[in-house]
Amino acid sequence: MKFSEILKNLRKENNISQLTLSKNIDFSQSVISDWENNISEPNIIALNEIANYFKVTTDYLLGRADDFNNVQIENELTSREKQILNVFRQSGELGQEVIFAYASGVLNQYKQSKKIY
Repeated sequence: MKFSEILKNLRKENNISQLTLSKNIDFSQSVISDWENNISEPNIIALNEIANYFKVTTDYLLGRADDFNNVQIENELTSREKQILNVFRQSGELGQEVIFAYASGVLNQYKQSKKIY
C-alpha cells in the first residue's frame, strides 16, 4: 500500500479531518491533501510527526511493516479490530488498563456461559 493510502486510512479510522491533523503536526492542510492525493511525499521530519501522532512506526507509514514491526498483516485485521486497536492506543496507560480489565472480564463471562454443567 502507498503512503498516501495509509495516511488517509489512518486519518479516517481515527475520525480526524485533514485540518485537525494539520494543526496537530504543524503542516498545512494543503500539504496533507497533497500527500493523500499522491502529489508529494513528506520529508523525514513530517514522517516522524505523523508516526508519533498516530503512534505507528515510520515503516508502517511507508508500507514496509505493520505497526507492530511484523510482516504486513493489515488484511488480516477486520475494520472493527482496527477501530478497537486505535481506541486502545489512544487511551493512555490508565485507559488501557481499564479497557484490558473490562475485556478480560467479558471474555471470562463468555467462557463461563459456555461451560457444560
